[in-house]
Amino acid sequence: MRHPMLLMRPMLLLAVASSLLTACASHKPSPQSTLTYHAPAQAYSINLGSQAFRGNVTLRDSCTSLGSTLDITDSLGRFFRVEVINLLNNPNIQIPEFSDENTIQELVLNDYLSRVHKSAKLVEQRPVRSRLGSSLYAVLEINAFQKTEFVGYVVTRRGNFAYVSQHIQNNYRVTDMRDVLAVLTSEIKIPSMTPPSFPRERTDLPLFIDLKNSTIEQITEWQKVSHCT
Repeated sequence: MRHPMLLMRPMLLLAVASSLLTACASHKPSPQSTLTYHAPAQAYSINLGSQAFRGNVTLRDSCTSLGSTLDITDSLGRFFRVEVINLLNNPNIQIPEFSDENTIQELVLNDYLSRVHKSAKLVEQRPVRSRLGSSLYAVLEINAFQKTEFVGYVVTRRGNFAYVSQHIQNNYRVTDMRDVLAVLTSEIKIPSMTPPSFPRERTDLPLFIDLKNSTIEQITEWQKVSHCT
């Protein structure tokens, strides 16, 4: 969507949390039980055989310096999304100095409300504990194109990344929304596992790029190293 540091090279910033991509958009519909997806910039790995999904899954992914998106549709047509948002001087999310976790999570959610779902109704919002740690759970009601959808979110901040798990329902089933998002979020592994085919020079940290203080050349190099295409 659009949405401790170490110097890897003069232009690359690294920090905690983790995983890696073998090819951003090379995945085809795949058996539920065998594959693992590795996100760009070593941000996370996710088990595609998760109990959150039913049957085979179809993937679509994208990546920019602002972050990466993985769309997952299972064999029942249910839609899921995992987004990683680069918070390091992100122009869309202004984070005051010394902000706590709750504040940062709310700022990320507010970005969705202000730029993605401008007319959405906030059905529920509350802090929760997920497998990733302190998180924000929220559900939006969206009315568009003569239909109503409910989008559930779990927002977690780890290092300079925000991780956002999402699930869409046509009819709001409160318990099911909470349970599915809990399972989906629990499958996000930080740091990532290393794909066997990936070069051994990978680090054990996510690859961060400063969105304000990097040149075009540095961002291009970051995209190459991060497999962000």
